[in-house]
Amino acid sequence: KKEKKKIEKQRQKLIDALKTGEKPKPRYAAEGYVDDFGKLLNPPPATHRLYITPGSEPRYYLNSADASINLDNYLRQRVGIQGDIVKEKWGGKEIEVIRVKRIDILEE
Repeated sequence: KKEKKKIEKQRQKLIDALKTGEKPKPRYAAEGYVDDFGKLLNPPPATHRLYITPGSEPRYYLNSADASINLDNYLRQRVGIQGDIVKEKWGGKEIEVIRVKRIDILEE
């Protein structure tokens, strides 16, 4: 029942947005700030990291799922990311890697 109500609420928001001419906001797997790794002896199975706030611990690790998406173009910018989240092993621990399918720069 809760899931049905949630879907109905989202549907109604989309209908209202269409009536007012607003574009609905994309749904992201994650939002945050992109950074690269620099040089590491034991690099993770990812090319970049995503921080929720600058200076915090990385929340996700990122790989581009599409060769046309160059994550270096988004360094230190606040972004919204769409993609698949997968678990990978790195340095004896499990990390979450997002295979980035879409990335948008967000307003501050």
